Amino acid sequence: MKKLTAFDQFIQEKTSGRSEVNEKVFRLSAPYSAKGLVGKIMQGFKKTIAKFNYEGDDAGLLKDVNKAWDKFKPTAHKLVLAQVKKATKNMDGVAFVSFKAPAWTKADDLSKSDGESINIKSGEVVINVGFADDADAGKSKRKFDKEAMQNSPIVDAKDLIYGEYSGSVGDNNLELRGSEVMLVEK
Repeated sequence: MKKLTAFDQFIQEKTSGRSEVNEKVFRLSAPYSAKGLVGKIMQGFKKTIAKFNYEGDDAGLLKDVNKAWDKFKPTAHKLVLAQVKKATKNMDGVAFVSFKAPAWTKADDLSKSDGESINIKSGEVVINVGFADDADAGKSKRKFDKEAMQNSPIVDAKDLIYGEYSGSVGDNNLELRGSEVMLVEK
């Protein structure tokens, strides 16, 4: 039988009096987790809030999570732009990129009533990549994200992270939508 080093290290830390590092935030799976690019963003955010504790104060926890989300958004923007650049090879054919990420809320339909944990959910993250007339969104679709839809964008100017919005993009736009549910424990 093979010993697990990680477990031995855990026991050693417990007996030596050093503080342990426990994650308190978990991504739920199946229909509750985002896939593709939005999933990568959520995994990065989960690492940011991994040590948040639920102390029975729903409003306080959500306030802290949303503060962390606001601080994390520039990192999310970088991830999105890196994926767009990877899919298109360069940004010459990209007219604009938008990133809309509403606040986190309590997932009432999933929350336990035992006071030991809470499920929180993100608002629907919407990413739009509008292409110029001489570029074809369809060619970049699979490389950008296989879940992306090709349609006309609805973009608010405050959500732009690259370029300028142009309604003339029409269906030459890739849109990606996703949301996430995470569990925060005591």
